[in-house]
Amino acid sequence: MNTVRLMNTVKYNEVRLATAKFPMVGFYTAVASHSCTPNSYLCYNERTDSMDLHLVRQVKEGEEITVSYFQDDYAVPKGVRAQRLQKWNFTCLCICCTTNTAASDTRRTAIKRLFSHYDQLNLARMLNNAELSPHRGRGRVSPGVVDNDLYDLLDDLRQIVQHMKDEGLYGLAMTWVLADYAAKLQEAGDLQTRRAVTREALRILEMCLGIFHPDTRALAQVTS
Repeated sequence: MNTVRLMNTVKYNEVRLATAKFPMVGFYTAVASHSCTPNSYLCYNERTDSMDLHLVRQVKEGEEITVSYFQDDYAVPKGVRAQRLQKWNFTCLCICCTTNTAASDTRRTAIKRLFSHYDQLNLARMLNNAELSPHRGRGRVSPGVVDNDLYDLLDDLRQIVQHMKDEGLYGLAMTWVLADYAAKLQEAGDLQTRRAVTREALRILEMCLGIFHPDTRALAQVTS
């Protein structure tokens, strides 16, 4: 393989994952096509120093296996995604980019806005509820505090999860949102809904990372 061909192979097939130390190129990832609503998820396997490809939903016989070329940064509208895809010299023809573009853009923009609101409100609430220590300079959230901000946070997370489901974004990001949702539900005292949400988070985590991953096992112990 000559140098130019090698460079092009890396350029058009490398995968950059937030959990990986460096860009990677793999056979299965190279043959998987892009979709903004993929049926598979890529994760870095620290044990084998490789990438794992996991289906995140059932696929029909003959259905193409797809991944998102920017799965860690999904809450952007079609125009931004199309710009990024110019690197690979193609136009995405998934349902979000062709049929339901306006609705998809609205949902993804809402996800970004809700995340921003959630982060700001959550930080403000933690600071307001903190018992500051003059010696350690740290805060501790008072237990059992149920306030209007908590219910606003729950509503933000509920909307984010619904938008992600409507967009078919069944990746690790949804797992972390569900985990936050479950924690806030426990704080609000809604243990029944918390158990259901935690089980859903585990199901998605098993699909994304596999049942033997340490994170999956840790969450499984919580739900057992």
